[in-house]
Amino acid sequence: MLSSLARYYSVQSRRQIFRWESVRCLSAQPRHLCPERQARMEHIGEEVRKFREQEIVQRASRREAYVQNMKHKALEKKVSPDCRPANVIVVGGGRMGEIRCEHVARSAKARLVGFVDRDASTSARLASKHAGCEAFVRLEDAIDAMFEPIDVVWVCAPSPVHLSIITSAAEYGAHVAVEKPVAMTMDDIEDAYEVCDANGVYLSCAFQRRSDSAYIAVSDAVAHGDIGEPLSIRAVFRDHPGPPAAFLKDAGGDIFHDIATHDIDYILDLVKRRLAINAHLSNYNDSWFINEGYRDVLTIEHMPNEVWAFGMSSTQELRQAQVFDAATVVLKWTQANLCATLDLSRSSAYGYDQRLEVFGSNGAAISVDNAKHATYTRADSSGFNAGKLVHSFPQRFDTAFAHELDSFIDCARGLASPKVTKHDALLATIVAEAAKRSASFHSTVSLAPNEDGSVSLSL
Repeated sequence: MLSSLARYYSVQSRRQIFRWESVRCLSAQPRHLCPERQARMEHIGEEVRKFREQEIVQRASRREAYVQNMKHKALEKKVSPDCRPANVIVVGGGRMGEIRCEHVARSAKARLVGFVDRDASTSARLASKHAGCEAFVRLEDAIDAMFEPIDVVWVCAPSPVHLSIITSAAEYGAHVAVEKPVAMTMDDIEDAYEVCDANGVYLSCAFQRRSDSAYIAVSDAVAHGDIGEPLSIRAVFRDHPGPPAAFLKDAGGDIFHDIATHDIDYILDLVKRRLAINAHLSNYNDSWFINEGYRDVLTIEHMPNEVWAFGMSSTQELRQAQVFDAATVVLKWTQANLCATLDLSRSSAYGYDQRLEVFGSNGAAISVDNAKHATYTRADSSGFNAGKLVHSFPQRFDTAFAHELDSFIDCARGLASPKVTKHDALLATIVAEAAKRSASFHSTVSLAPNEDGSVSLSL
């Protein structure tokens, strides 16, 4: 039976092969055409050949142009909300650089494609921790090497080089987020925002309190009048662990510009939001209020009229270097009938102490409490025993850093505007500088707006 079937299929296969061979032979027979038709066919064949050759050349040219464009220029300054994750490059290998790399790598909205640090070993070490991340020593090298567009550059490098990095990123076409301060001087801050505006990209200064859920809840409550009119604000910032004396004696150790600016920016924004509602701005609604309406209004009215500060040095070494590692700052708004106090210290033995309280005219208060490893309290004959505070800022603001990143990616996608504006960054720096001068000269500093929009500081 099986042999019969095998013979049958063998015969059928031979017949099929014979049929195809016959057809092929018939089609291969020369066709007899008249000279005119033969010439026309040859002409058509020549035209087809030329067209194919031209198309090959054009495709190769277009492919080369596309590759060059992708390497040296972002084709679009905004990432479509419905496409790939945003490509991010982090610049600077300090603590904040490592933190930003970790959050970019964890984010569903972003992809870490490059890390830049002037020290090649640091750059290679951090880049090796994340798949798909390349190491570079200059931002320009990263831009030239990338085949995909760079959407966001996050600047964590030392403050003196911020402006040059921001300029390179903006001229390439990438949106820029930068750790505070934006730059070393007011003129440099202005230049940084101008170069970004000229190239159609966003520039945002990173103040993590703007993205922390507890601080946001307090700001919302005050803005909507839950405590009446704010009368007093008290902020506590006690760092842990304390930095070495060498860091404090360096330019980055200025307690007013380094750590006080976080609470200064937050308090200024809180006051601005409340004053904006009191001013009965037209077309008010939550979406407009949060994203557009109040940001460039009241840029002077919410500025404190007076700043007083007193600095302390905890060691003889710091006193000789005239460096403060603890300070008290008082901000006063005469028209708003408001006073804010900032209690600052570089070293807390009991953990990272970050608190805020706002007291209002209706007798109510609202506050931000410390984060703890465990929220337990034990009471016995020895007294009360509670859980320890978190170690430092990476633990306290871990979620805020993630929200801050996602928020700026939304800006790059054209879905939002940066929370911290140019006016916010400038005014926080002005108030911090006023506090520094007050502590240095042991005098109250008055802040007054000028007709050209600038602010004068006078002792």
